[in-house]
Amino acid sequence: MKTMTDKIKMVVFCIVSTRIGWILIAESTEGICLLEFLGKEQPDGTAALDAIRRAFPKIDLAATARMTPLLEKAARAVYDYLKEGAPLPDLPLDLQNGTTFQQQVWTALRRIPFGETRSYGQIAREIDNPEAARAVGHACGSNPVPLFVPCHRVLGSGGALGGFSAGLHVKKALLSLERAHSQADAESSS
Repeated sequence: MKTMTDKIKMVVFCIVSTRIGWILIAESTEGICLLEFLGKEQPDGTAALDAIRRAFPKIDLAATARMTPLLEKAARAVYDYLKEGAPLPDLPLDLQNGTTFQQQVWTALRRIPFGETRSYGQIAREIDNPEAARAVGHACGSNPVPLFVPCHRVLGSGGALGGFSAGLHVKKALLSLERAHSQADAESSS
């Protein structure tokens, strides 16, 4: 039973068409709270609402399709990143639904430079939990805002791709895109 003190999470969202398919970006009052790959077929509003509800199953939501200045900036950044390899800006993120461990992992992921990768084990050591490589992989899989928290830059031991919410073909494409643009940047500055 709901009481007057129960909180409802207010979420606004937009859906962006990109070269890898449709992407849902959602914003709460705290920042960008969800980035979800919706596939190649143009989704309807129901698909977006379902994705938002799956991401926040234990929270009462009020979701509305509406463009805000932050969503506009995030959508433009994602579009430019996927089209031109432009690094994503540091935008406000709402990661409060993650556990303390997940938040530690996500913070470490945000420190991985554009065009570089780390292993799950390296991230585990970075957060002073060297035996937690598998748990780091689970935290990557729980990341609500891939791209902004670049879990695609984390690989398994020996360079194995591991997993990715949008599929390994997208992870490969993202890594290739970043490598190509970071190499081009290095060549132009030398």
